[in-house]
Parts: sequence; C-alpha cells; structure tokens
Amino acid sequence: MKEFRTISIEELKQNTKPDYVSEGFIIYNNIAKEKEFLRQQVELQQIYVTGTFSFSLCRRGTTEFMIGDQKYRIKKNHLIIVLPKQLVGFSQTSPDYEAGLICISGDYFRERFKGIIPLFLTMKYQPIIELNEEEVNRLEWYQLLLSKRTGNPNSQFFYTAVHNLIHALFYELYGFIVNQSRSTEFKLSHQMNIFNQFIMLVEEYHMEERSVMFYADKLCLTPKYLSAIVRKASGKFAGEWIDHYVITLAKSLLASSSKTVQEIGYELNFSTPSSFIKYFKRIMKVPPREYRNRQGYNYKESPDL
Repeated sequence: MKEFRTISIEELKQNTKPDYVSEGFIIYNNIAKEKEFLRQQVELQQIYVTGTFSFSLCRRGTTEFMIGDQKYRIKKNHLIIVLPKQLVGFSQTSPDYEAGLICISGDYFRERFKGIIPLFLTMKYQPIIELNEEEVNRLEWYQLLLSKRTGNPNSQFFYTAVHNLIHALFYELYGFIVNQSRSTEFKLSHQMNIFNQFIMLVEEYHMEERSVMFYADKLCLTPKYLSAIVRKASGKFAGEWIDHYVITLAKSLLASSSKTVQEIGYELNFSTPSSFIKYFKRIMKVPPREYRNRQGYNYKESPDL
C-alpha cells in the first residue's frame, strides 16, 4: 500500500512563514504569500494526508485541488473545510489567488470543540460553502482582530485573547455549517443522516430536554433504535451526547458566571437544586460547588445539598 506524506503543523512551520504559530494552530493572513511553497506543491502533483483541521476563505482568484477522489475549483467567497486524515492534492492556482488559512491540530480541535465535531464531519462530503457578503464580512472582521492581536505578542493576556478569538471564530464557522446542512441535501448514509439530525436537535433543545425519548419522538424513532444508530455513527450512545451538551454548558456557567448552583440548575431545567447536583456529580465525579472552586472562581454561596 502506498505511503502518503502527512501535512502537519510542524511540516508547515518548517516550510512556510505563517503570521502566527502556537502549539495548537497556525494562522496565515494570506496564504498567497507562500507562492514558492504553493508552486512546489502544484509541480510535484503529490498526494498528501492532512494532519489538521484546515479552514480557508478565498478572497480573490481561483485554485483547484483534490480532496479524496474529487476535484474542486475554489473561487472568491468560498469557505473550504478540510478534515484530518483526508487525501489532498494541489492542481493549479491563479496568479491573483488570495486566501486566509487557519490550520488546527487534531488534538487541539477535539479537546476544545468536541461537541461540534459531528457537524464538521458532514464537510467530508461537501467541503465547500459559498458565503454571502455579510458572512464574508464577519469572517474578515475576526481575521482583522486576529491579525492585530497576533501582531502584538507582548501585550497583557495575549495568549488568552488569541485563543478566545479562535474559539469565537470557529463557532461562527459552526453556524455556517449548521445553515448549510439545513439547506443542502448531503448525500450521507441513512445512519449519518439520523445522527446529524439528532445532533442538531440536541443543539436546539438540550437546555430543556434531556430524555432520549424526546429526541426519538422528534425523529419518529424508538429510543432504542436511535441510541443504536447514534452509537454506530459516533461511538457514543444518544444519552451520552445529551449529557455532553448539558454538562458543557453547566461547566461554563459555573466557571464564568456569578449565578448560584441553584440558579444554574433551574436555568438548565432541573426541577430541584439537588437533582442538578446529583446529575452533575454522576458525570463529573465532583459536586458543582467543588468543580467551581477548582476553577478558581471565588463566589460565596451555601454548600451543595
């Protein structure tokens, strides 16, 4: 079997001059500055394995490349999303080609964006989204902020600011993917179609509904069948995905808001504070108040029940 070279964060660091590099991601304000690198890839006609989640917005010009066995032509306002472990090959690039590019290591992405990975996976089947001008302007605004922030690495809270901007940017991208998945008929397997519909429902209702029955009814399936399909598609049962979304929000509220445990429990639609505490402790192995203290949040409230 033929061995393919992997394009990783380290590979890019060694062969190009990005505008910003960290352990988890790499940013190019304009990949067209790497004309020699791009020219070499086109001339080599070599197939690579991607080692990152890559997101690129084309500002002008065109480029052509292969993803898997499909050739794509990228033009202005196209957002391209390439997942790890995909085969890619470069074909040709126009002289006026300009595009921003952000590559994120698989570990960084899985650690920080675990809950939204399923919808990103749909981009394996349709990796290009054509954005409207308003959407492009939003992405350019984030790009401008990142450019200004990364240009001043000695400022206070530099690392935190850059990483939070990256997080905000990718939730914008997530919104584009949600809209795309709702308006476009992806050619997915029956199993993946059900899984993606389930995840979108959990996104919408997880603050109010934690029962697998609720989501199964929405999809006109039995809870047992839904959970089996979700397990086959993702490696987790339906209830585990619901818990993940609820706990992620609960942890965020505990770590960054002044709301009491009781208030957070009611906000997440738990009938009593004790039921929220029991739920949180079952999954996190510690009660909410102890979790909050471990995050260094100094808020005085009554001990957990």
